[in-house]
Amino acid sequence: MAGDSFFSRDSRSVDQGLIESVAKGAAEKALAKLGACAPDTGRYPIVIDHDVVAEVFGLIADYFSGKAVFEQASLFAKQDQASGKRETELGKTIASPLLTLIDDPLLTDGVGNRTFDSEGAPTRKTEIIRDGVLRGFLTNSVYAKKLSMPHTANAVRSAKGELGIGPSNLV
Repeated sequence: MAGDSFFSRDSRSVDQGLIESVAKGAAEKALAKLGACAPDTGRYPIVIDHDVVAEVFGLIADYFSGKAVFEQASLFAKQDQASGKRETELGKTIASPLLTLIDDPLLTDGVGNRTFDSEGAPTRKTEIIRDGVLRGFLTNSVYAKKLSMPHTANAVRSAKGELGIGPSNLV
C-alpha cells in the first residue's frame, strides 16, 4: 500500500501534468514495496523519506509546546529535583547540525496559514531549532507568562476545547 498527494489553494493551478506526476509518484511508491520483507531484529542505518520526516515531526510537535514544558511532558524540559525549578534544553544541541525547524504561519501555499492565533495575537515565524540547537518553544499568552518565555502567538482552540498551543506550518 502506498500513495501520494498534493495540496493547492487554487484549483486553477492544478493541470494534467501535476495529476500525472502525483499518479506516477504513487505508483512508484507502491511498486517499491513489492517483495518487501521484515528484516532480522537489529540496529540498522536508515534513510527516511521526506514525507515520512513530516509525519515524524507531526508526532513530536507537542514536545515543542510551552504547555508540555510546563507539565514536564516535553523531552526537552525537566524539573530540577533540588530547586524545583523547571529547566529546558534551550541552547543545547538536540539534533544534527543539518536540522533547522521553524514554525511559519505565513508560508506561501501553507496548509496551516493564519495571520492571527486563537487569542487574536498577530502571528510570525518562530525559530524552534537552528543548526541542531534548540532555540525556542511555541507558546500562547498563558504559558508564555507562566514560563517567562516569549509569546509566539501559537494559541489554538477548537469550538468545544480549551485553549491550547499548536504549530501552523512546521518547516
